[in-house]
Amino acid sequence: MRAKAVALNPNLKTHTAAVLTLGASEAVEVFDTNTGVVLQNYLALGKDSSGNYSGITYSADGKYLVFSQDSSNVPLNTSSTRFTIPHYISTQLNFEGEASYGRRYSTHEHYGTFEMGVKVRNAHKTQNENDLIFDNQPGTTTLANVLGGFRNPCYYDHAYQFGPMSDYGKIVQQVGGNLNQLGYDASSSIGSSIPADFDANERVYAGYLMNTIGFGKLSVQTGVRFEATDATYRSAALDVNGNPTSVPGSSSYINVLPSIQLQYRLQQNTLHCRRGKDPVCFAIVRTDQP
Repeated sequence: MRAKAVALNPNLKTHTAAVLTLGASEAVEVFDTNTGVVLQNYLALGKDSSGNYSGITYSADGKYLVFSQDSSNVPLNTSSTRFTIPHYISTQLNFEGEASYGRRYSTHEHYGTFEMGVKVRNAHKTQNENDLIFDNQPGTTTLANVLGGFRNPCYYDHAYQFGPMSDYGKIVQQVGGNLNQLGYDASSSIGSSIPADFDANERVYAGYLMNTIGFGKLSVQTGVRFEATDATYRSAALDVNGNPTSVPGSSSYINVLPSIQLQYRLQQNTLHCRRGKDPVCFAIVRTDQP
């Protein structure tokens, strides 16, 4: 089933709605919004001049369905629909920097190299949302104000006079030019905007220290690498009473990774190494020298 128009009964206690269908044997179906069970069918087949194939709505008390062949009496929006003007600002600032230092030295005729380096990256992102939600007031904007030129009078062997259809561009223009006739819904605007606000910052640190020194045929390399992350955030929310509140949080960690490596040169082209806790010593035979 395809729906051309939907109307929600303004009397919410009835839990009913009506659908104006296309290409179905029942032109109108009234159903229970809780269970989905069809409660009533209205069959016109193009023969009932009081019927309508363009628009449908409920009377103010919810007791009657109202049809309009020229759509001039059918509100554009029901009380359950809203017009939202989204507005938000999202920013992100990233920066990073790095530095390194190295120096050769000698002590007691032993030559060595000391190196160190550090890198920092920071990402800061915020979002501030301020949506404006308006509820259509009965009778302020009708479908006739926003009709387009598309229609099909021959649809379903002339049984359904399809169209004219609404034009989205005209809807935006009509609503945007008549906001003062619509009801600003402050509660819904706050409920839609506040939970989308946040402020988050993440900073990552990385660095290392490394020293290499030789004692004859023995070379000793020691070092340590560290990695750390610090993240803080603030998220906006609504409390149980619907008032804006803030939910802060943070997360951080640091990892320290030490290392040691021993190298011993047996001959000119042969090298034995041992790294950290590795119990296996291995030999590297260099073939690039005679």
